[in-house]
Amino acid sequence: MNNCTLTGNSARYGGGAYGGTLNNCTLTSNSASLYGGGAYSGTLNNCTLSNNLAYGNGGGAWNCTLANCTLSGNSAYYNGGGAYSGTLNNCALIGNWASNAGGGAYPGTLNNCTLTGNSANYGGGASSGTLNNCTLTGNSASLYGGGAYSSTLNNCVVYYNTAPSGLNYQGGTLNYCCTTPMPTNGSGNISLDPQLASASHLSTGSPCRGAGSPTYASGVDIDGEAWADPPSIGCDEYRAGALTGQLSVTIVASYTNVVTGFDVNFTAQIEGRLGASRWDFGDGTVVSNRPYAFHSWATAGNYAVTLTAYNESYPEGISTTVVMYVLEQPVHYVALTSTNPDPPYTSWATAATNIQDAVDAAYVGGTVVVSNGVHQTGGRVAYGALTNRVAVTKPLTVQSVNGPAVTMIQGHGPVGNGAVRCVYLTNGAMLAGFTLTNGATLSSGDSLRERSGGGVWCESVGAVVTNCVLVGNSASSSGGGASYGTLNNCVVSSNSAGFGGGAYSNTLNNCTLSKNRAHGGGGAYGGKLNNCTLTGNSADNGGGAYSAQLNNCIVYYNLATIPIGASNYTGSILSYCDTTPLPSGFGNITNEPVFVDLAGGDFHLQSNSPCINAGNNAYVTVLNDLDGYPRIKGGTVDIGAYEFQNPGSVLSYAWAQQYGLPTDGTTDYADADLDGMNNWQEWRTGTVPNNPASLLKMLVPTNSVSGATITWQSVSGKNYFLQRASDLAAQPAFSTI
Repeated sequence: MNNCTLTGNSARYGGGAYGGTLNNCTLTSNSASLYGGGAYSGTLNNCTLSNNLAYGNGGGAWNCTLANCTLSGNSAYYNGGGAYSGTLNNCALIGNWASNAGGGAYPGTLNNCTLTGNSANYGGGASSGTLNNCTLTGNSASLYGGGAYSSTLNNCVVYYNTAPSGLNYQGGTLNYCCTTPMPTNGSGNISLDPQLASASHLSTGSPCRGAGSPTYASGVDIDGEAWADPPSIGCDEYRAGALTGQLSVTIVASYTNVVTGFDVNFTAQIEGRLGASRWDFGDGTVVSNRPYAFHSWATAGNYAVTLTAYNESYPEGISTTVVMYVLEQPVHYVALTSTNPDPPYTSWATAATNIQDAVDAAYVGGTVVVSNGVHQTGGRVAYGALTNRVAVTKPLTVQSVNGPAVTMIQGHGPVGNGAVRCVYLTNGAMLAGFTLTNGATLSSGDSLRERSGGGVWCESVGAVVTNCVLVGNSASSSGGGASYGTLNNCVVSSNSAGFGGGAYSNTLNNCTLSKNRAHGGGGAYGGKLNNCTLTGNSADNGGGAYSAQLNNCIVYYNLATIPIGASNYTGSILSYCDTTPLPSGFGNITNEPVFVDLAGGDFHLQSNSPCINAGNNAYVTVLNDLDGYPRIKGGTVDIGAYEFQNPGSVLSYAWAQQYGLPTDGTTDYADADLDGMNNWQEWRTGTVPNNPASLLKMLVPTNSVSGATITWQSVSGKNYFLQRASDLAAQPAFSTI
């Protein structure tokens, strides 16, 4: 088919087209119940695929061969938002989305392509594929690998992407790529700023020029020009004399009304062949050759932000401008008893009577302060058909005056058509000091946004919930209490969902999760938990946690309701945790945690708890424990949400109890086995304190033509380093090898 438009069609495979060859065609708003929302198993040349949907894999195309195509705004409910499998040559993948992996592409082979603004849980730009001479910028992943996940990348620019783990890449192999941090594998990589004139084109001074390998270059660049020898890194080969033609310049600003000190993200959308670009932020700050920039202003006022693009046809440049309106940081007030609510609610005398009104009136970066009471009116639909009692759709801080004991946001349950979630929280927003209760989700609809997060639904871990109580909320799909955000110093109790009764795919620090219920992961499903206490939760499998990463956590006294289920954890990675049975990994113990009052729900540690000093300080991310007291006392963090504030010993209590040592500090520095190492040193090195043959010592070194070989007794799970010195009078005398 040639010069065709296919729109609004649906099928099980290939909503727009199945097989065949399409030239110069447009496929838009088609859908497939399984694979290939736009096209399935065909050949497409010079085609545009936009806003197509696959309920399985391949929102734009499934296992197709595409050349000089644009795939934009396509979605897949599993893998490959833009394309799944197949081969893509000289294509642009822009703003595609996948629920699981490969927002732009999964897996497939991509040559000379640009991937911009795509998103997924794993590999915002691409996942599990091979990419040669591609440029991946501005992509995002909610979990791992903002640019690429578990992919092979050769001659690629992978820069300006975002993710909680692996900003630009996670896993995989990189050769002759420009990215940061510098890869530990592959060869020929550089970590310098690529100095991109646009999201896809190099500037005159880019370090990517001539830095690629001919081994991986094929065909022509994104402009149809031949590769140099050696080729450039990325999809564009800089060709002086060919930087001509029309230019189109647009600024996309994350916000235009902000408070002082708030970083605004800017994206340069430039079409055409160019050699340079320049930002002027109106306050004397100028930045060149960065397609993605951020800026804040210290003083209130109106600022003209100008973006200029240059090429040989327009040496003076083509410009566009957007005006930023910057205010001093205002505070907006909410009081149920207010008698004179008057926008923008910047005093108690004019306070709003519901939280949503104040949120709507607030400038980006501002603060909303809420007085005591049960806030159960107002609301906003943020996505689909589900109402949120409070929808915070811009970066704000919403905080109570007197904490969660007296300040409540109440949704409306049960799960079903009339449900109201408590809070919807966007990236960069913070909710502090509330009780969230009786929130619920719809029983049908988008499983990610309309059926998850009964108490709070967060766009990513960049949305923060702190010092809150989440109790009695429910979700039909996942995250009865919370989904996808970061929870610090929170209590999550008596929530329910299909997966993750308390929390689903969150990062939790210093939280307690108790009495939550789900089919999988009663306390938590997925995500990362640091210094949390999970007890009294129940599920068919993974009563405490399912498929999560747990560090310094107590996971005890949870229940699995089917015979094959694991009561405390299933499919999880545990380090320095107190749980049973003993998991693989380092630092875990199985001793009962010895709470102050388990039956009464008091999960503080008694003075003889084996969890005292038994954690790993590397996993501490918040300075204070759930009570607000210092997180580390005695030199080493405790396991669980609460820190015992008066430890008698600096040793791990579990370690000391294992060898019959007292925990009152009287023998911390004694050397009972007379091996030259005291008990503290034996604990740090993982040796046995009552065995003189068990100690950290150097063995006999050997010398050869290739150098010295030094060996020492070692213990599994401990890290060692070796230092050398040739001048003991130098400062410092020793350097690490």
